[in-house]
Amino acid sequence: MQAKLARDGRNIALCYRLMIEAGLRVNEARSLRWSDIDLENDTLHLRAEVTKNSNAATLPLTTGLKEALTAWQKETKGKENVPVVKITDRLLHIFNDDLVAIGLATYDEKDKKKVIKKDASGRTLDLHALRHTFGTRLGATPNNQNAQSEMERAR
Repeated sequence: MQAKLARDGRNIALCYRLMIEAGLRVNEARSLRWSDIDLENDTLHLRAEVTKNSNAATLPLTTGLKEALTAWQKETKGKENVPVVKITDRLLHIFNDDLVAIGLATYDEKDKKKVIKKDASGRTLDLHALRHTFGTRLGATPNNQNAQSEMERAR
């Protein structure tokens, strides 16, 4: 049981990394197959049918993400048309629990199932915020249209 829980944890961590380091949306990460990843050329390919704008894209892999994917492929014996990560409907609940565990969110005192994820500035930390982190790392901000265009070109 401990081994299964540890493996599930590594799966979730890789989901987060795909969103932060490659800028993937949840559905894009869910749809990613091993055949979409080229570890020799440090790229991953998003198929048009899984992207929001229906355009295929080839994205570079960071060194750390490539190493994580290589280790995960070895551990899971990833085959061509098998999903890279398993993303279930519970991902949002797990993400919320992770935020509480690291002190970035709290449970509502009246409704313990509700998680408060807004900071003092009114910003909400949700799964899509991981994609925004990717954009920020590229220099994209709401006021920086050139960097936002660069982020879309990177996709």
